[in-house]
Amino acid sequence: GWLDYPVPSGLLKTGENNLEFRLAPPQTAERAEAWNVVYEGGEIPAHPWQRAGTVDRCVTERRDDSLLIADRGVQGGDYAFFNYRGAVTADEEVVAEARVKPMSGWSSLVVENGVHYGEIQIFTDRIRARHCGLEYRMDAGAAFHTYRYVSQGTDFKVYVDGVLRIDGTNKLAQPVHAGRRGVGFGAANSPNVGEALWKSVKVRIPTKTLHDVALAIKYERK
Repeated sequence: GWLDYPVPSGLLKTGENNLEFRLAPPQTAERAEAWNVVYEGGEIPAHPWQRAGTVDRCVTERRDDSLLIADRGVQGGDYAFFNYRGAVTADEEVVAEARVKPMSGWSSLVVENGVHYGEIQIFTDRIRARHCGLEYRMDAGAAFHTYRYVSQGTDFKVYVDGVLRIDGTNKLAQPVHAGRRGVGFGAANSPNVGEALWKSVKVRIPTKTLHDVALAIKYERK
């Protein structure tokens, strides 16, 4: 939501003005553990999530209390993702958690921290950390499971239903594209395909994101 602050006219100057914001740290551990963004299935993701990928050959639709995301195209640009472009940084711990049931092909949970690219591919018979060769075999397609991805620096870990299944200590080395930051979830990319049901996606980052600043000026008539 918006926070309103009065700005004395004497502080404004002609030309460029710099704005500086400072936030106090959380007062309790409970607040520090709170999720920044929570998506609950059953609805099409809205702000702050942004959709990426083509529409014609990809499907996103509600299925009871879940969201079906399906990439059924094999042409360039065919993929179906929702991204949260938050202020993710490489030196701070980032946690992304999703409750997913893969149906075919593969789907992914992605974390980009401005330096490194991390992606967990979820197949029906295994999960795999893309670009580093680590994987864990399981019957993922039989039911919903909770996948938690935790990263900081060059380290990452993947938990399934609270149990550590992939230890990627010092394995996060894939460079991110164009300095991108954020968390994404969705289905495959060309020429691959994939479908999954998503029940929830949660993101926790210690850094706060300032999405927009608006300055309103009221002129007095003389």
